[in-house]
Amino acid sequence: MKKSIQDLKESLRKKEQKQQRLHEQEDKIEKDIRVLRYLIEREEQAASAQAPRKRKIARKQVSDFFTRIALFYEDLQRRLDLRITYRCFCRWLCTRYEFESRYRDRHKLSPCTVLGYFKRERGG
Repeated sequence: MKKSIQDLKESLRKKEQKQQRLHEQEDKIEKDIRVLRYLIEREEQAASAQAPRKRKIARKQVSDFFTRIALFYEDLQRRLDLRITYRCFCRWLCTRYEFESRYRDRHKLSPCTVLGYFKRERGG
């Protein structure tokens, strides 16, 4: 008798765990669907005839960007309390740039270029 009660309790526990995992998977799937819908909407906007045209970026804006990113670099190191190398940070910037521009017709941005700008801004 005790054995069958224990078996039933164990079976119930397993079913509850399985149900919990299914709910988590449903949440992940719903999030993925929202992301995919957003991406489709953005791609449709980019492909439309009313999509904004490419624009040239002025040198002043590039300089301002690297000024802001240098401050972000300092803040990130201070908050995380660890040393992040220039090379690692610049590689992250390049990866992010390539990810953002993967569907646009942009030139490749070399990590050496980013590193050069970044070092010039940081004075090192």
